[in-house]
Amino acid sequence: MRIAIGLTVGLTLLVCSAMAQTTEDVESCAKEQNRDQKISACTRIIESGKPSNSVLTEALINRGGAYDLKGEYDLALGDFGRSIQLISDDARSFNGRGLAYLHKNDFDHAIQDFDQAIRLDPNYATPYANRGSAYRRKRDYDRAIEDYTQAIRLDPKWTQPFAYRGLAYAGKFDYAHAIQDFDKAIQLGPGIADVYFYRARAFVSTRDYAHAIQDYNQAIQLNPKFADGFSNRGNTYEIMGEYDRAIQDHTEAIRLSPNDGIRYFNRGNAYHHKGDNEKAIKDFDQAIELRPDFAGAYCSRGNSYKEKGNFDQAIQDFSEAIRLDPHDALSFQNRGVAYRHKGDDDHAILDYNEAIRLDAKYPATYINRGAAYSRKGDKDRAIPDFSQAILLDPKDAVPFLDRGNAYADKGEYDRAIEDFNAVLRLAPEMVPALESRAHAYDDKGDPTRAIEDFNKAVQLSPSSIDPIVSRAISYGHIGDNAHSIEDFALAIKMNPKSNAAFHSRGLAWFNEGQFATAVPDFEKAIEIDPTYPYSVIWLHLALARAGMNTKASIEASKRLDLKIWPGPVISFYSGGATRDAMFSAAANSDPKKQRDQTREAHFYFGEFEFIHGAKDESAREFRIAVDNCPKNFIEYWGAKAELKRLVQ
Repeated sequence: MRIAIGLTVGLTLLVCSAMAQTTEDVESCAKEQNRDQKISACTRIIESGKPSNSVLTEALINRGGAYDLKGEYDLALGDFGRSIQLISDDARSFNGRGLAYLHKNDFDHAIQDFDQAIRLDPNYATPYANRGSAYRRKRDYDRAIEDYTQAIRLDPKWTQPFAYRGLAYAGKFDYAHAIQDFDKAIQLGPGIADVYFYRARAFVSTRDYAHAIQDYNQAIQLNPKFADGFSNRGNTYEIMGEYDRAIQDHTEAIRLSPNDGIRYFNRGNAYHHKGDNEKAIKDFDQAIELRPDFAGAYCSRGNSYKEKGNFDQAIQDFSEAIRLDPHDALSFQNRGVAYRHKGDDDHAILDYNEAIRLDAKYPATYINRGAAYSRKGDKDRAIPDFSQAILLDPKDAVPFLDRGNAYADKGEYDRAIEDFNAVLRLAPEMVPALESRAHAYDDKGDPTRAIEDFNKAVQLSPSSIDPIVSRAISYGHIGDNAHSIEDFALAIKMNPKSNAAFHSRGLAWFNEGQFATAVPDFEKAIEIDPTYPYSVIWLHLALARAGMNTKASIEASKRLDLKIWPGPVISFYSGGATRDAMFSAAANSDPKKQRDQTREAHFYFGEFEFIHGAKDESAREFRIAVDNCPKNFIEYWGAKAELKRLVQ
């Protein structure tokens, strides 16, 4: 939709010139709607060599306007320049030339010409509206609104200034005023498809998708070949999760505009969100073929490759998107995610850093960087990132959950529980939050409250075995071994391949003193996952405490790297290492790991002493474990059970 520039002149002026032009040329130059015919008629007048300056000026203005409407802006500039040379005080010539500059995106020259038009005729509404459009294109929305308002004051029944002022308000994110202006424009000119289109976009920005769809429908009804109308309606359907309808609209937009890469890009995104990444990639390929410099298409194709698990190809596409648009934070963010999936948190963090430098207001980047720091064990860096994400979007439950887990990993259980409470206020049925809060309660020594949360989690997600296994462990912590064993049996029935369920039930039998019963559970856990060294350790202990041959545990240990903790414990049990060697192997460059591994070493040495009859020495080691191990360590609960048996 272009602003009418008011260039058409009256037939009387041309007739009164008494030139030897035909009435038909005069009429066509002044009023013809067909641009080519208008240009031909005006040209015949201009090239006749006989018109007066006033008549020639009128013909140049009319032909310049027609050239502008055809997109031949340089020819339009030439005509308006000649008309200005002939009559330098005609506001219409400056307005027309300004409009041609505007369409060439030369906003500063456009504004200069509109300024002159307004100086020559302060009551001429058109250059105010046009200058407003130049300011709007420069994103100087306040000046644009001032000019549109003045145009409305001068011509309150003119549709376009209301429509364009609405766009300026939308540029300021003032959608309420934008919609008011679009309403007025529609009231004045109900047959203009573009205004319904503009209002639909404002409704989308306010998440009023139902009204947006209604307006897109009306725009398309008024202009059935409106490719942008189909594209934007398709994008709105996509936001609403109606992917098939979105794809249908994008397909129609492609039919109407088959050489526009953005149409394939939009349909590709709809296919991607529908989960059909093969078709999405084909559309992104086509978008890139049509527009090889289309950074967004590379970024979206990278996302589809990422969803398919092709992380190397995804990284390649994100890198190309970054090369084409090095200021796009989203491409850095997405490449960081791809690196994370490859297990490369260091490169991921570098990309998240750059994404934050480019756009510090995107919460997801802080969440992702915080998660990367957390996986690296750097909770002190992770927590500020989660806090910043919360500050940017306090209604998002995810950063509260992530920060709570980070606090829990640091042993700050009360702060963790506060965050989990915040999650559950925002999302009362979020099972991971219930489970995390339950673990925090259990780890701080309140297994009863933990069981309450696990009960809710099981109720909300009855097909998940994780809360059942965790509840079983908490039952064991309050001494309710009957319910504990019952839950483990349920978990195993639900998933007979769960090594965690078999291993944990083995621990429950062991802590009950039923060592022989524990043996098959540890054996089954090893069969399911032969790489988990703790199952091998506990199998050895169960066999030894039951008075059985420990050969099975020695055989199982042959598949493990005994140099990596807790491998040295197995080496010690099998006679391949001394006590001092085992404790030395607990040393680690990470102080926390060294503390934890040393605590474990005391417990496992206590078991060794107990098996060999040194009960006093074993009791000393078990007390060290109880006093130093966190409550979420199986060694803590194992030591408590052993000390109880020693007292009995």
